[in-house]
Amino acid sequence: MKHAPQDEEARLDALHRYAILDSPPEQAFDHVVGLAAQLLRMPMAAISFIDRDRQWFKARLGITAPETSRETAFCDHTIRADRVLVVADATKDDRFKNNPVVTSEAGIRFYAAAPVKTSDGFRIGTLCVVDRVPRPDYDDEKGEMLARLAGIVGEMLEMRLAGQALTHELRGRLRAEERLRLLQDITKASAEAADFSTAVVAALRLLSDHLGADGAQVWSLGAGMRRCELDAAYVAPGSGLEAFMKEIGRTPYTPENSIVGQTIVQQRVYAVINGPDADFTRFPVMRIALDHGILSFVGLPFRGLRTRFALGFLFKKVHADLAGVADFIRDISGEIETILARKESEDRLREAERMEALGQLTAGIAHVLNNALTVIIGNLDRSLDIADMPEVTRRNLAAALAASGNAADCIEKLLAFSRNQYLQSRPIDLNDQIADQLPNLAKVLAGIELRTELAAELWPVRADPSPFDKALLALAENAREASAAGGAVTITTRNIECGEEAARRLDVVPGQYVAVSIGDEGAGMPREVAARAFEPFFTTRNPAQHTGLGLSQVYGFARQSGGAVEIESTPGSGTKISLILPRAAARENEAARSIR
Repeated sequence: MKHAPQDEEARLDALHRYAILDSPPEQAFDHVVGLAAQLLRMPMAAISFIDRDRQWFKARLGITAPETSRETAFCDHTIRADRVLVVADATKDDRFKNNPVVTSEAGIRFYAAAPVKTSDGFRIGTLCVVDRVPRPDYDDEKGEMLARLAGIVGEMLEMRLAGQALTHELRGRLRAEERLRLLQDITKASAEAADFSTAVVAALRLLSDHLGADGAQVWSLGAGMRRCELDAAYVAPGSGLEAFMKEIGRTPYTPENSIVGQTIVQQRVYAVINGPDADFTRFPVMRIALDHGILSFVGLPFRGLRTRFALGFLFKKVHADLAGVADFIRDISGEIETILARKESEDRLREAERMEALGQLTAGIAHVLNNALTVIIGNLDRSLDIADMPEVTRRNLAAALAASGNAADCIEKLLAFSRNQYLQSRPIDLNDQIADQLPNLAKVLAGIELRTELAAELWPVRADPSPFDKALLALAENAREASAAGGAVTITTRNIECGEEAARRLDVVPGQYVAVSIGDEGAGMPREVAARAFEPFFTTRNPAQHTGLGLSQVYGFARQSGGAVEIESTPGSGTKISLILPRAAARENEAARSIR
């Protein structure tokens, strides 16, 4: 190639700014080429643009090739000077006489061209006329005419660029308006939804409609981050994906075998444009989607108030622009997260208010019953002290006293749930408390294997040891009932740092806490059961044998102690319940040590 001008890179940048290369034919440029050929009486004419290694024709008359090599292009010479280039007879011009386009059988003899310039002076192309015979009669007047026409081409480029900018701006405004309408619709649907789950499904429906998706899903990681849970799903009418949604509900999706799992764990976008091309070795569950006619899928990381999710969109037709889908969702994800977080906060507040009202009601009833039982138990005790009493009467009074004791135990648990029990909190070591309770835990678990994984250098907590022991045994009893089919029960302890996000999720003050977790290998709980597990008298077992007060007692003790209780459960994968208590202040712990 000939030596390029010193400003070649800047010239190429200017050329590419107009996005003219490889664009479809445009009538206005064709008209200019036709006019040049007619006015100058030439059989061939063209508007060409000089790229790095080629000459590309935007419009051409009498020329068949859409582009040529820059190395043989006459127009490459034209753009090197700010004037019309005229070659009357190429066979007599040392610059061109050996050029293949001259020496070929139907070679060029005459060439004239004027540079096409940008508004900032870069010569990016030419308007040229060509003949296969010499034209010694070509004069300056014709050259001036060609230069004026080339100037018109430059003005057309500027108008075209301005039009593109205007079109881009209009499209941007339309997209912004569509985006705003979509967010308004999601906001309205969320406000009208009965709860957070309904709001999520409404958002999925609106997003799917906007994107043309056949379905959408929200996934999260279950207990121990071992399995993916389908939290919400939407199926577009007529898509026929209902059977697919049911099947994936029965299929174990994990971070290792699924795109949604990788999306959550890696917090990055994963996409499959054409289903048959998916990596089935890495993601075997993708075959289920393909079997149901899903050809394109994109998974996007998404954040909620409590945890991270994967947002998935399903397409039964190949969707080539999944990157555009991802960009759009990323663009509005912040607003959607805010809308749904607001709804989730409303749900959490409503649930907290409900539990508070339930606690107040429970406390009132418990106090009334406790007062009555105090009188009953006292009188029964005194009655049993009477020496001269028929044996049958004595047995009846003893049975009544035992039943009253059971009732008093239930009332104590109700007071614990309502956070009205009297606590004598002090710094305690939970590892020591667990060690002391191992014999009682073994009795409660009734032969089920007990494992302990107690953290070294566990922080002391501030709590009342007696209610803690009762809470620990209640959790063990719950694990025993869940382990009817066998498996081990594991008690673990660990120190945890609760930042802002974790504190919001647990509804505690940010800071340092200690967690005692009891996990079983039982059947696990469905989400709707786990949501009610701490309510007093709620039980999925025989109410004649279970009061449903064990976990509510644990809940009340944790909340009254400034901590929380958390359930992690997946059907088929067991349950882990964590009692989380605040770390004792260092000064308070030192004082407790000095007293001991």
